[in-house]
Amino acid sequence: MRLVIAALLAACLPGISPADEAARTEPARFQVEPWTGVSTVRLGGLDAYPVTAVNWLLKTWSKNYGEHVVSKNRQGVDWAAMNGVDLWYHVDQLVRVGMKIGYHRTGEGYMKTETAGADFSHVDEWNWSSEFLVLGAAAGFKVPVPDGSLFVFNLSLGTAWATVNISHRNAWFGKTGPIGFTAGDARGTGTGFFPEFSVDYERDLFPGLILGGRLGYCFGAVQEFRQAYDNSVNSASENSSDVESTKGHTVRMADGTPLLVDYAGIFLNISVSSRF
Repeated sequence: MRLVIAALLAACLPGISPADEAARTEPARFQVEPWTGVSTVRLGGLDAYPVTAVNWLLKTWSKNYGEHVVSKNRQGVDWAAMNGVDLWYHVDQLVRVGMKIGYHRTGEGYMKTETAGADFSHVDEWNWSSEFLVLGAAAGFKVPVPDGSLFVFNLSLGTAWATVNISHRNAWFGKTGPIGFTAGDARGTGTGFFPEFSVDYERDLFPGLILGGRLGYCFGAVQEFRQAYDNSVNSASENSSDVESTKGHTVRMADGTPLLVDYAGIFLNISVSSRF
């Protein structure tokens, strides 16, 4: 009798269908990965930007006032802070695709030159920095390891919107004290192609929560910048009209060479991501 009742209950109550079982065991497909880290940068032309202007000014001061260089200090930019987020879709156990957005801001470069002559002296100072926003598409190829961790080899192709900021200050002194002070600032904007290659190491902290680290290399550069506003940054001296740049024109050094900035560098970041 008991067997008959059990059979009737089993027939009447809904069971777990094959579709329900598939849904319950379906692997997580999406991953949201916020990250932060640092990157080396070379900046190339931006680090060299003040040199041509300073050389021209030194030549002028030496010829007109008999000044000579007392000291010259220069510190280029060699690092950038980076923050962003990657959005991944896991196609299967070995491949993922997604998009990434990242914001990078460099440190600040600095150059200070002091000159002196019989009657006059100058203190000439420069500062420069850069920032850029990257939006890209990426693919990752996963290599599981026995302890439950994961290595992922990523390739990303992106576009960057970059800004350079340049500041120039010049003070002129006579025997009795300050004679004049001028300052100039410039901002340039440009876009570039930014491919990058990286390797991730990921390990589950809890179900659905992953700790990750990334080591990679970015190949990006911006070939041309445009002035954001009118300026005379190259000749911020007693005659500030010597070099004039207007809004929308190519950012150039004092010798007329267009500014080209190489952002290539090695980067390292960490992340805590969620998979669902």
